[in-house]
Amino acid sequence: MVCIRTYPIRVGHIVEKGKIVGDSGPFYPDSIETSWANIGVKEEYTTVTGRVRRVATFSMIQYKKMLEAFKPDYILLNFTNYLSEKELSELLKELPEVSHISNGPKTEDIKDISTRLTIYDGNYVAYAKFRMWKMNQKNRNEKERKNTGTPG
Repeated sequence: MVCIRTYPIRVGHIVEKGKIVGDSGPFYPDSIETSWANIGVKEEYTTVTGRVRRVATFSMIQYKKMLEAFKPDYILLNFTNYLSEKELSELLKELPEVSHISNGPKTEDIKDISTRLTIYDGNYVAYAKFRMWKMNQKNRNEKERKNTGTPG
């Protein structure tokens, strides 16, 4: 299982006398740094440093790299309470592999959405599980082609 956030985070920059003296790194190019006020939720603080976390919009580049690298069986989209119902619905359309969502810290806050149904070859199938199966099948086929030297 992989857990992803609706808004990716980074540790806050080190700031001294109003000047950034320690850069905590970039977000992905398709992700725009925003603020907690823009999202409409209270600031999050890092556990170790106590600095305000930096926050950005969702990155499809990061998401696709994660899918390729980990090939997860289940994906939990966390902090769905940071989105309106419409925003969540739109995001989930872009993330058909997501199998679970959560809006809180407790296990009872997790909702299994892997049973979302779609039609494939005239039959209803669980969409998230079907997408993961298709992706894993494609990866197996590519691996087999590489091992046997068969052209793609």
